[in-house]
Amino acid sequence: MKRRDFLKYSGAAITGVPFMMGNSRATALFDSPTHKLFQPLQNINENILVMIYLEGGNDGLNTVVPFEDTLYDVNRPSIGFTSPAEKKSLTFRPRPELGMNPSMNSLQPFWDEGKLAIIQNVGNSNPDLSHFRSSDIWNSASDPTLNISTGWTARYLEGLYPDFPSIAPEDPLAISIGYHQSAAFFGSKGLVNIRIDDPRTYLGTAEQHNKDVPNTEGGVELAFMRSLISLSNVYASRFSNLFPKFATSTVVYPNTQIANDLQKIAWCIGSGLKTKVYYAHLKGFDTHGAQFSKDPNVDGHAKLLKDLSEALFAFQRDLEGLKVDQKVMTMTYSEFGRRISGTGGVGSGTDHGTAAPQFLLGSPIAGEMYGKNPDLAHPDANGNLVYEFEFRQTYASILQHWFGMAPAAVATLLNPSSTPTQFKTIFPINGKATEQSLFRKSAYGVNPSNIPKPLRTTISPNPCRDDASLSVSLEHESVFHVTIYDVEGRFLGDLHNSIIGAGLQKIGIKMSQFLPGSYTIKMEALGGVATQKLIKL
Repeated sequence: MKRRDFLKYSGAAITGVPFMMGNSRATALFDSPTHKLFQPLQNINENILVMIYLEGGNDGLNTVVPFEDTLYDVNRPSIGFTSPAEKKSLTFRPRPELGMNPSMNSLQPFWDEGKLAIIQNVGNSNPDLSHFRSSDIWNSASDPTLNISTGWTARYLEGLYPDFPSIAPEDPLAISIGYHQSAAFFGSKGLVNIRIDDPRTYLGTAEQHNKDVPNTEGGVELAFMRSLISLSNVYASRFSNLFPKFATSTVVYPNTQIANDLQKIAWCIGSGLKTKVYYAHLKGFDTHGAQFSKDPNVDGHAKLLKDLSEALFAFQRDLEGLKVDQKVMTMTYSEFGRRISGTGGVGSGTDHGTAAPQFLLGSPIAGEMYGKNPDLAHPDANGNLVYEFEFRQTYASILQHWFGMAPAAVATLLNPSSTPTQFKTIFPINGKATEQSLFRKSAYGVNPSNIPKPLRTTISPNPCRDDASLSVSLEHESVFHVTIYDVEGRFLGDLHNSIIGAGLQKIGIKMSQFLPGSYTIKMEALGGVATQKLIKL
């Protein structure tokens, strides 16, 4: 039996027996010959990803509502926001013709502050309407035609720690809150996350020793399992030193499960744990016949969105109060959307669909709506929305622009067992030609130990009258940010902020808006910075 199957079926993966049998006394064991504790985090930025899985398939058309589209009214006479009063209730409008479900009004302050990104029409080229298969595709980040046994976050984390768990970091690589185990954490040797109910009561596992292990394949697996038990106990000791001291919040959270889970994640982040990925789970989105989309007081879609939005509001404000918000981003995802048409009847719902919106939240996020409005007039052969963005584009943007991976490494990670393909990591604002990164420049994931090197840049003509051309040579694709300052060093604005490719690139600079005088142009890219004087005639 393969190690992964052994761990899976025995429950002895990192998040199985060693990390969930938390009622036994924790004892840190160092006698395992496989352990070389600990390897500190090195050459890695401090950026953190929080993933929230909306289990069941979220109905995107009743989340971001295209209420001005007459085809929406035709297809959803019962469950849609179709009456004048219902349309009027859509007061949170990212676009004039699009309204957020009123249950999500808690997120409007973040939209106004530029901290909420909404990516429309996210899906894949070969959608599978099975919950199990589609969730596997999203968690493995594989081509839909392939069956991949490892998760995309696990492959990323194993890339940071290729000898895990024999050589482990001082803090867990990833933490899941609650009972749900995501396949995104299935690694090549087992699971890379720990799963806990509460950091204040995490006790690890009973003492185990690697003595009297038979020299057989089963003995190798037993030794491996016991090494994970040892690691779980060491992490339990780490938690006991941090909690309950750091189990404090700067805001009051709603009394819902998802809010409680996010509060515990905030405790962990605020405590100083160097864990890179956190996971929470909200179930109930498989709303076939009881969606009740418009009533947040009834169990159904609207209540789920209300619970999610209010929890996210508290979580983001708590991170800001804890002064850790600049290093945390939150991403929602679901295995698929729902069908364009409802299933009929007052209490009707929606069947499994394809493309749906995805949300990114955080102080580092470049808050915009990305992509076009859902095209209800041109569904696929099954009456489902056609996707605009391959879901791995979002993952690629996170890996490259948040965690700082090189484009070639990202392509390999997101194309296991197939030819590496680079996914586009910039998105069109409001579905227009202008594209940008999902992240602000300050959030770009780079090794903080790297000292910025001078960029090779030229500006011509200099002096200029109205327009100038900036040339820059980059070793790698990168966010390229250009800002302008007056002679007294006052910031005047952005001249350019998007991702550009490797090699020699030319960028136009519009100077017609500025008065004649001397200005400083500052240029920043991955690992490099440059400044240059520019005279406007």
